[in-house]
Amino acid sequence: MDDVKSSHQDKEVNDIFLKWPERTYGEDEIGKVKVVRGLKHDYLAMILDFTANGRLRLNMVEYTTHIIEIFHMTWG
Repeated sequence: MDDVKSSHQDKEVNDIFLKWPERTYGEDEIGKVKVVRGLKHDYLAMILDFTANGRLRLNMVEYTTHIIEIFHMTWG
C-alpha cells in the first residue's frame, strides 16, 4: 500500500482507520506507516491546501515546472 489519504472532520475516525494499515502493512522490514496531519499536504505531486474554510486549493506548479524542465519545453 502506498499514498493513501484519509480525511474526516473527527480526528478519532482517522485514528481508528490508521490502525488497519499499521496492522496490515507496518512492518520493521517495510517501514512504519507515516501519518501527516494538518491543513496542507504534499500528496502525489500535488499540494492540497485546506486552509480556507470549506475550500480546497490544489497546486501543481512545482510539478509541472519540473516536467517542463525535464523535457526542455518552453512556453511560447
